[in-house]
Amino acid sequence: MLTWEARLNAVFGAQGYENCMRRSLQTIILYEANRCISGALSSLRPFQRKLAYVDMANALLNSVEGLLSHQRAEVLWRTGTSKEPMNAETAWKRRKLLNKELENIRAAVSPLLPNRTHDQAIDAYIQVQFETVTGNTGTVPSNWQHAHNNAIMCYRLYYRGDQLDTNFPAPRPPKEIYVATEKPITVLSTLLAPATGSIHLVNGSIPNSMIAHRSLDEQGDG
Repeated sequence: MLTWEARLNAVFGAQGYENCMRRSLQTIILYEANRCISGALSSLRPFQRKLAYVDMANALLNSVEGLLSHQRAEVLWRTGTSKEPMNAETAWKRRKLLNKELENIRAAVSPLLPNRTHDQAIDAYIQVQFETVTGNTGTVPSNWQHAHNNAIMCYRLYYRGDQLDTNFPAPRPPKEIYVATEKPITVLSTLLAPATGSIHLVNGSIPNSMIAHRSLDEQGDG
């Protein structure tokens, strides 16, 4: 079975990663980070989830081979205009939107599947999107989709047809899950706010004493 890394390189294509794929790779990194920590979320307080999530995303990005140093630095920018590192709050919001974006693609790809392979159906979907957006019926320019729908490459990687790929390898977190023991004041405005103390959990197991108390504002911060 191909590893996540090998499958990722495959969806980059024969030319490998290109700068125009920044948001598409960001989407994949965020999706995989969620897979890596999903089993532990119920054991974490809301602020811990956000910090663990963005920390895992950074670790995954650092594990991707073949990126130039400036490319790696750009992937988790909040926007290409601001060039600011994505903070924990923004990453968490994008996590919540991602499944909706993938579901929209799934619904559109499904009718295109008869007599087409997975990749052919996605290519047909991109063609439809191109014609809808531009009004043209010609050949889709190379990498056009990355500027118009950054979830397409993620869908191509994790789905087969209109269902999640049941043969996709289980997540292999590049590091243990980071768990802050105190809520940093700057949790919502920094990429990974330094915590005064932290522990790491493996397989979703942390002491009950760390999760026994949640204030009302924390309960609403998920």
